[in-house]
Amino acid sequence: MNDRLRRAWRFFHENAGWSVPPGKAACALSLAKAEAEASAKGWQCEWSPDECIGCDCGSENCPCCTGEPHEVERCTLTDESGEFLACLGGICGATHEYRRVVEAELAVEASHE
Repeated sequence: MNDRLRRAWRFFHENAGWSVPPGKAACALSLAKAEAEASAKGWQCEWSPDECIGCDCGSENCPCCTGEPHEVERCTLTDESGEFLACLGGICGATHEYRRVVEAELAVEASHE
């Protein structure tokens, strides 16, 4: 594993979720590889405003539940020609780290189709 892939794996290991099986390490590696593949292919993610669809987190302080104004976005992944590959919407208050995870998850989705 090269250094760049190793650093990406560490990032996803610390910041992304996973399923069992295959487990945290395998899921982090899948995201790291998909991110690298998307970059190599020239795929691009575009973030744009979206509408909140609410949530079921159960927190009384959640802006989605209280109706407080908050940033809501959609992330769309396109190929090098600008063709649609995948998207996810209703993303509320995404941090830089969460944006990177979403982008990698969309790359995983697109590479499996």
